[in-house]
Amino acid sequence: MKYMLDTVLYIDDIELIKYEYLQPLIKIFSPSVKERINFYYQKQDKKLSTLGYLLLHYMVYSQYKKSEKIIIETGVNGRPVLKNYPNIDVNISHCKNCVACCISLDSIGIDVQDFDAFEAQCIDIACHKNELHILQNISNKEEVKRLFIKYWTLKESTVKRSGEGISDLITDLNFSFVDKAGNEFVSNDLKYSVSDHNDYFISGCSTRSFLQFKKISMLHLIKEIRRVLD
Repeated sequence: MKYMLDTVLYIDDIELIKYEYLQPLIKIFSPSVKERINFYYQKQDKKLSTLGYLLLHYMVYSQYKKSEKIIIETGVNGRPVLKNYPNIDVNISHCKNCVACCISLDSIGIDVQDFDAFEAQCIDIACHKNELHILQNISNKEEVKRLFIKYWTLKESTVKRSGEGISDLITDLNFSFVDKAGNEFVSNDLKYSVSDHNDYFISGCSTRSFLQFKKISMLHLIKEIRRVLD
C-alpha cells in the first residue's frame, strides 16, 4: 500500500517542454483544479501549477489504480482537500527550477525553493536569533544563501503541514542545528526530510514517517498521463 504514499515526487527538467504542449492534458482535470491553475496570471506560473497537478494525478492513479478526475476543495486553514480521497493529505510546491508533490495518510508539508530566490533583507525578518547568529558568522555569500534557503524551506514545510500562516511562526521556528542533523531528523515531534540540489532545495515535514524523494522526468510524467487518458 506504501508505493506513492510519503514520497515527494519531483521534476526539474521544466524547460524541456513548452506550456502549450501541456494543454491537451488538462482535460484530465476537474473544474476545481482548472480554477486553481487559472488563478495564476503569468504563463510560467500556470505551467508550474499544471505540472504540480499532473504530478498529483499521476501519484493518485499509481497508488489506487483509478482514472477518475480528482476534485479539490478548500479545507481548514485553506489547505487543499481531495473530495474523492478524503483520507489523503496532499501538498504541492513549485519554484522556477522544480515542481514537487507529496501524498500521505498523515499530515504533511513540503516546500521547494530556488537558491537564486535569496534576498539578503529577508534574513532579519525570517530567522530565529540562533539561525541569525550562524548566518552572520559565515563569510562566504554562497554558503549564506544556501543555508538560508534550507532554513526557509524547513519553515515553509512546517507551516504548510499545519496550515498556519508563515508570518505567524517564522521567527519562532529554529533550525540552527540542521547542518549537523543530516538529511533526516526529528524536531518538536515532527519528522523532517531534506534534499539538496545544485540550484534548489526541497524540504518535507510529517508526523508519521520520514518522506522519501523520487525524481521523474517530464517526458515520463506526460507519457503516464496520456496512458491514463487513453
